[in-house]
Amino acid sequence: MKQHLSRKMIPELSSPSVCMRDPQRVEEIIKAIQKAGTSTIQVISDFNMTLTRFAYNGKRCPPSHNILNNSRLISEECKAQLKDLLNTYYPIDSKRTAEEMVEWWTKAHTLLVQQRIRKDLLQDVVKESDAMLRELYQLFFDHMQEHSIPLLIFSAGLGDVLGEC
Repeated sequence: MKQHLSRKMIPELSSPSVCMRDPQRVEEIIKAIQKAGTSTIQVISDFNMTLTRFAYNGKRCPPSHNILNNSRLISEECKAQLKDLLNTYYPIDSKRTAEEMVEWWTKAHTLLVQQRIRKDLLQDVVKESDAMLRELYQLFFDHMQEHSIPLLIFSAGLGDVLGEC
C-alpha cells in the first residue's frame, strides 16, 4: 500500500485512530498550508476535553463548569440546584433546542451569581480541582507563540475559571 505524503509529513496521521475519507485531499490541504506559511494560519480550539484532559490515572477530570460547581465556594443548596438543572437539560442531543440551552445556561449562571463568588479565590479552587490541561500543552502553546499563530479558545465555560487553568 502506497503511503501518502501527508503521513510522511505528519507521522501522527498514520495512527490507527486517524481516519480520513480523502487522504489525497488532506495532503493537498497540508501542502497549501505549508506554501502559504504560518502568517496565514489561526488555530481555533474548544477548551473542555480538547485542551483539557478527559481523565488522568483512570479518574475523570472535571470540565470547567464542574470546577466551580464542585468547589467549596458553592453552597450545598446551590450544588443541588445545579445538579437538578443538569439532570433536566443533559444529555445534550439533537432534540434539544437552542432556547433550552440558553435557558439552562441562564438559570445556572443566575445561581452562580447569587453565590457572590470572589474572583481572588478562583485560582485556589482551580488548583484544588482535578482539572488538567493535556500533556504537552505547553509545547503547543509555545509553538503557537513562537510562530505568531493566533490561538482562539472558545468555550461555554466560565472565562474567569478558564483563565486560571
